[in-house]
Amino acid sequence: MNVRLKRANWLPCLIPLCKDEPWTESESFREPCRMTATTSMKIAVVGIDPQNVHFTVYVRHLVRQGHDVTVITNRASVDAPVKVCDFTADPRVARFLPRGLRLIPRLWRLRRCLSAGFDVVDIQQVTPDGVYAALLCQDPFVLDFWGSDIHRLDQRPWIIRWLMPKAIQRASAIHSVSQEMTAALAAAGASPERIETFQYGIALDVFAPGPEARPCPLVAWSRGLRPFYRLESLIRAMPLILSQEPDARVVVAGAGESEPLRAIASELGVDHAVDFVGVVSPSVLAGYLQSARVWVSLPPTDGAPLSLLEAMACGAVPVVLDIPAVREWIDTSSAVFVEDVCAEAVARGVLEGFARYAEGGHRALNLKMVKERGDQAENLPRWERLLVRVSRGLAEGQVG
Repeated sequence: MNVRLKRANWLPCLIPLCKDEPWTESESFREPCRMTATTSMKIAVVGIDPQNVHFTVYVRHLVRQGHDVTVITNRASVDAPVKVCDFTADPRVARFLPRGLRLIPRLWRLRRCLSAGFDVVDIQQVTPDGVYAALLCQDPFVLDFWGSDIHRLDQRPWIIRWLMPKAIQRASAIHSVSQEMTAALAAAGASPERIETFQYGIALDVFAPGPEARPCPLVAWSRGLRPFYRLESLIRAMPLILSQEPDARVVVAGAGESEPLRAIASELGVDHAVDFVGVVSPSVLAGYLQSARVWVSLPPTDGAPLSLLEAMACGAVPVVLDIPAVREWIDTSSAVFVEDVCAEAVARGVLEGFARYAEGGHRALNLKMVKERGDQAENLPRWERLLVRVSRGLAEGQVG
């Protein structure tokens, strides 16, 4: 789209946006679908991180069930056989708008994407674009909250804090992944009867128990590299860990900028013991977890992290910051809790985790918990049934 603007004549730039086509098809869109007894629906899934492996799994599940799926997102393509509607506006247009109006082209395109007439819309990641989508959507929709959407709401722009209760009140139904999140949503104005609380679950055929004998004192990290997750705390704990376990190693899997963390490891003289492997496939990640004695997680808040369930299923001892979300899955009989993220506390936790692994009592407890509450084969169909029920305007329990 080529738009030529005069400095004082910015309003006409909104008109070409109506003619610009945001729709594309993924290259694999013609992949055959498997129809089931569930009536096929026209479903839109809204999300701002379509490359996320979990997001892709959810979308592909709907496609496999024979639904006509469109992903409304901020990317031109998605690694799934779906239609894609990209709501990002041409930055050349926004650049010429006054600062207070630069959001208008983006909202215009988002509204266009949502106006295709869907049976149901599932809005993942409910801030900030998800909030706008909830207020623009005219079809039945489900709000699908991720951990930071509600737990870190106080850190969002004031407009999102103000709009969030309105988005919650408009939702046909809400999906929460933890009891703590459900309580926060109820406090924000959601009707408890409209909230369903369950985790999507993990693929237990991939994340399965590894061998009990794990000769290397390996620590696995799979939470990503953003500062929010506090990987730096684990790296700073490594000199203390190595003083007690000279063969200890850390494998870091996930997306993010690694250079600053590599520099810290080098400065501390532990770079030989910290291996950054980047983003890996689920099967490769499962291999790391099946070789690790300990898995570490240190963010200040969380939803119900799938990475925790993956580690539990593979037999690593969770060493985690003591926050309510993880307490819904583990306790002191099956994990090690740290009260602080200082190097000394994290090191004590990891060393205790090594000792706990040798005892072995955690394995059966954690695997049983994941099988009972975190099996993707059970929980993804439950999510699909929620979407079906909302599309038909039915109450909970009316769709089998």
